[in-house]
Amino acid sequence: MKRLKIWVYGLVVVLIGTLFWYTYPRHVSIELKGVKYQLGEENASFLKPVTVRLEGSVNRSLFGRATFSGTIDAQEDIPFSKENGNVTIKLPEKDGVIIDYIQIKNGEFKIYHLGSLLSNRDMSQVTLLLMHDEGGGQSWSGRDGFMISAPAHTRQEALDISNELMKERLTGGSPLK
Repeated sequence: MKRLKIWVYGLVVVLIGTLFWYTYPRHVSIELKGVKYQLGEENASFLKPVTVRLEGSVNRSLFGRATFSGTIDAQEDIPFSKENGNVTIKLPEKDGVIIDYIQIKNGEFKIYHLGSLLSNRDMSQVTLLLMHDEGGGQSWSGRDGFMISAPAHTRQEALDISNELMKERLTGGSPLK
């Protein structure tokens, strides 16, 4: 009977230790070389190398998705970086996560909408759908929208990553071009 209690206590300690280890926040510092490009075959010549940096922590959950909390920076290509605060993103989110931020400057309150972020579970592949100003508002289109995909060196690599990460969203539609 005494041995059984020792085994039970030992098992409980191991389970608690495993739960703590699994759910403990992990620091993430990811730098991916990618490209900014514009969709549409007529825009195939637009290609700009960018570096996407993700800095923060990933919290794993026992019953939900992992959550990234931190900053996203892609040089001057996105207006969202450390000075604008942290974002919180559930990973992976099949429809993407809308990223926006609030800025208060000189007493003026503004909400900026960056676009959407899609990634795989370990954030080794990311795609940003970038909003752009059009007709007094912001929009994104699968015909001619701007995107950043990483890791990628060519437009085709970037499109392959985007189509893979967006496959749930593109169901029944044609792949991005």
